[in-house]
Amino acid sequence: MLTNGIASGNQASRLFWLYQYLPRQEKQAKTISDIMKTYVSDSTRYDSERKNLENDLKALAQILDYRGLMRIPDWSEEKISGRTAKYYINSNFALENISGETIFFWEMLSNFTQNYLPVSIQQHLEQQLKAQQQNFMRQYQQSELGRWKNHLITLPAVVAPPKIDTTILETIHQAILQKKVLEIDYQRKWEAVSEIRRIYPIGLVFVDNMVYLTGFNPVAESLHDENMLAAHRNFAVNRIKTARILQEPLPGWLERDNFSLEHLHQLGKLECHGDYIKESLILLVSSNVVEHLRERPLSMNQSFEEFDDQWCIVVAQNVPNTERLHHWLFSMSSFIKIVAPRYLRKQIEARLMDGLALYQCQDGLV
Repeated sequence: MLTNGIASGNQASRLFWLYQYLPRQEKQAKTISDIMKTYVSDSTRYDSERKNLENDLKALAQILDYRGLMRIPDWSEEKISGRTAKYYINSNFALENISGETIFFWEMLSNFTQNYLPVSIQQHLEQQLKAQQQNFMRQYQQSELGRWKNHLITLPAVVAPPKIDTTILETIHQAILQKKVLEIDYQRKWEAVSEIRRIYPIGLVFVDNMVYLTGFNPVAESLHDENMLAAHRNFAVNRIKTARILQEPLPGWLERDNFSLEHLHQLGKLECHGDYIKESLILLVSSNVVEHLRERPLSMNQSFEEFDDQWCIVVAQNVPNTERLHHWLFSMSSFIKIVAPRYLRKQIEARLMDGLALYQCQDGLV
């Protein structure tokens, strides 16, 4: 049940309600104050919900390409201060007029309304959608992009991506867009049981074939950004068992640039071992693969120096010290030797020794 009238529903329901509710005649056009009486059930919340209603009207007008939702004064007049705007649906507008760009919106409405509209209206909506989709696909198939897709192929990764619950992913999307605290039941990779956690969600990070939710553990605002950044965490979405949006809004400090995805990336916080190698990464690289690093450099600050006929010294600055770097260095160990830093060399050397011990183990398996 909607506890605060239409205003407490999701955007799909609010926009469809507006499309149904607004009159089809100019002389019956309604003001925002008129709409608010039904949009919000509690009159004490008129002021707080008024901006949301204005945004919903603009969103619906954009979806209907400004031909379906009419405003007095006209939408072309950006500044209408001192005048009361009125809204109505163009009586000549019909679903048959929608373009391919708005099909997604109408599909969403069709899914939302399938249990609420009379069968005849729902069937009409579905028929129009099907016709629009077929027309759109014909145009797409005939376009350069549509023809080009027949000349493209994507090969699967060696390791398949994990399965992700689409319901959980949708809940995460909504929590981020609504700027609300998220409660998740999360199971760490090496833990036998999961735990309930409250998260300040910021965004999603795609790394190879993994998807991570990035955000912060609940922490009070501090004068020093480092105190909040210390609460930053990444969560593999496939390890989230359940997700629930809480009504608690995200704290205002998350809006600052220092906590944006771009800045978190610059700080190296969006990957495992999320920092940068503070000293130069110096590698002894076989001449057989040195061209690989010329084509795909480790960093923008990278230099090459011939060591002898078979080896080259590569020096790179500001290299992210990530788990992916470790995997790559390990996989290239037959062609690349780490000279510096020493701690990274020791880490890769230990992994190589573990691998060698595994293959030398007399376990009876051929």
